[in-house]
Amino acid sequence: MANYKLIIAYNGASYIGWQRQPKGRTIQGTIEKALSRLFKEAIVIHGAGRTDKGVHAYGQVAHFNMTKDVPADNVKRALNHALEPSIQIIDCKCVERDFHSRYCCQGKTYIYRLKTHTQKDPFLAECWMLYPKTLNEKAIRQAMSFFIGTHDFSAFTAAGSDKEDKVRTIYDFELAISNDEWVFNITGNGFLYNMVRIIIGTLIKVGEGQIQAQSIPQLLKEKSREKTRFTAPAEGLYLSKVYYKAIEYEKIQSNSKA
Repeated sequence: MANYKLIIAYNGASYIGWQRQPKGRTIQGTIEKALSRLFKEAIVIHGAGRTDKGVHAYGQVAHFNMTKDVPADNVKRALNHALEPSIQIIDCKCVERDFHSRYCCQGKTYIYRLKTHTQKDPFLAECWMLYPKTLNEKAIRQAMSFFIGTHDFSAFTAAGSDKEDKVRTIYDFELAISNDEWVFNITGNGFLYNMVRIIIGTLIKVGEGQIQAQSIPQLLKEKSREKTRFTAPAEGLYLSKVYYKAIEYEKIQSNSKA
């Protein structure tokens, strides 16, 4: 029996999320159907994380095993031919039997894309958050710095989270701006339900002047959603990379200390 690791990119706009559901199109369900049809056996894939409806990925990771021993390049080629253009396999490798895409994960990077357009662009609406207001870049960058480190993120997770432990570590948080395009990159050892979208929503309120940048430490300490209610929409969020190798993990840790 062979164990395969997939790196997957997808546009999540037309799916109800990653996780297989009894009704509706999902990323997991679509790939499983294609694999099962191609290799004539029931195949289940396990993702590194469950992205929500409308969320995208550049580097989602999943693994699966099957009884047939097929070269990984052939699996990739066959899958990409069978899948629709909104889902593509970036890489496929055979891995050790003990590799698990979720339980072996040591960190993740998410990207959030925002455009401060005054005019909605129909070609960008499903892939960016369109926000037609002026934001205070200096205040946002100041607020971002307070998220780096190890904190209890209870104030930055949505109801319905199945994680009792709300402590997570953010290693790196960056913002690149080009004209009206704002791109946030956030790397951590794990993320709670809607955590990135709530952090971005809070930063937007900071940029508007509704929340003071210096209040972020107190919001973390209070562990309440009362002042962090705004959740940025799903269309701006991308799972960018999942970390497994120790050298990658050490690199993001050292970057955060630089």
